[in-house]
Amino acid sequence: MNHDEMNLLRKKLTIAENNLIDSQCHISELEKKLAEYESIIKAFCDDDENWHKLTDRKNEIISILVSKLASPPAKESR
Repeated sequence: MNHDEMNLLRKKLTIAENNLIDSQCHISELEKKLAEYESIIKAFCDDDENWHKLTDRKNEIISILVSKLASPPAKESR
């Protein structure tokens, strides 16, 4: 393997590592959002008297949640 091939492999490895880190961060953010949504859904389903505190005056959080749950998952572009 020559020097140029090794440099190319190093660059590809660095890109792959960065993509993995980005994916892990994205997963972490999704897990946080899921926990928030689960909290809202649980409060709503339990008819918790305080569930309205999780939304604004227009119930926008619930509206966003419902629209996201109802829409098909977005495909990531590469």
